[in-house]
Amino acid sequence: MGWISARSLVMFGMATLLIYGTSASVAQAKGAHPLVQSDFYNAVNVSIGSDSSSNLRLEFGESDARISFDTSRFSGYNAVTFDVDNSNGPADAGNGIRVLGDGKTLATIDFGNPATARRQTVRFAGHRVITFVRHSTDSSGAYYVSAPTLVVSGASPAPITVPANAKGHSLAQSDFYNAVNVSIGSDSSSNLRLEFGESDARISFDTSRFSGYNTVTFDVDNSNGPANPGDGIQVLGDGKVLLTVDFGNPATARRQTVRFAGHRVITFVRHSTDSSGAYYVSAPTLVTSGAAPVPPPTIVLASTTVHGGAQQTVDVSTTPGRPVTIVIVYANGEHQVFGPQQAGPTGHDIYTFSVLHGSKGTAEVVVIVRGLSVAQTTFAVS
Repeated sequence: MGWISARSLVMFGMATLLIYGTSASVAQAKGAHPLVQSDFYNAVNVSIGSDSSSNLRLEFGESDARISFDTSRFSGYNAVTFDVDNSNGPADAGNGIRVLGDGKTLATIDFGNPATARRQTVRFAGHRVITFVRHSTDSSGAYYVSAPTLVVSGASPAPITVPANAKGHSLAQSDFYNAVNVSIGSDSSSNLRLEFGESDARISFDTSRFSGYNTVTFDVDNSNGPANPGDGIQVLGDGKVLLTVDFGNPATARRQTVRFAGHRVITFVRHSTDSSGAYYVSAPTLVTSGAAPVPPPTIVLASTTVHGGAQQTVDVSTTPGRPVTIVIVYANGEHQVFGPQQAGPTGHDIYTFSVLHGSKGTAEVVVIVRGLSVAQTTFAVS
């Protein structure tokens, strides 16, 4: 049960094993601790026995069968490595074993993916209770976790401090962890490329390692060309959606930029209605961006045509509390100035005025928001 096929190393290993170190480094890790039956608790529909090599084997006989162990009992370890198998051979897509950390999904092993590696490694990521869960659409056959062993997968990489004049940090394979159905390689320009082969494929990096950066910028692409509306890549910050890149929208830009917004764990997730083709994130690079740009004010007029002497209303939408000045410039050179007055708590400044007599033609409305920007529009005077 401890082998890794050459096919698995080529097709899947880059997305799992190589992120935590090669299989040899795990097998030779000093102080590795094989878990025993007494290390587990809260078993639900799980039978504990031995495999053909006398390793501990957990048999998950029902959908949602589960069993846990407490990492706080094992000082010095930061990862668990184990073999997976199922008695039915190929399974439906998405069926397999999930590894939870304090109830949060750390890894999903998909038995429906023929490239799934037999040997798996999952880091605790600071969680205390690790739970193996069978995730399947039915309860036929049995799913197995064998030879679960605690290891040290390598000291956490040293934090990276960013010089004040830094232009950016290109993320490397070793910067990512918790890959699920993601292959890591290079694009035609030798940039790092993440290939998301299944719906809900995902991979993460920890922003706390990169002091001084607040933004990640990256290229997106997919092998199928136009996609269904809404299908694409989502960027999560601590599980919250920060950005959705919609491949179904032909106007979607190839280069994307997302600010961390104070979140620690940034995760790229494939979001699609099917698993055909591959989605790509290439050249992910950390940068430092300035304050988020403030959108320009918007102007809504009560009417596009007004008679001289009649009333016109201007509704300006901007940042609440900002001083707003409205300037009306007529075709004959005359003008009116209103304000400044502060935008209300909802960000609106609504002003009604009388249009000057004898000012036929196009009148220009200029809105000046102090400290932000200027917006313009026009209306006709008849």
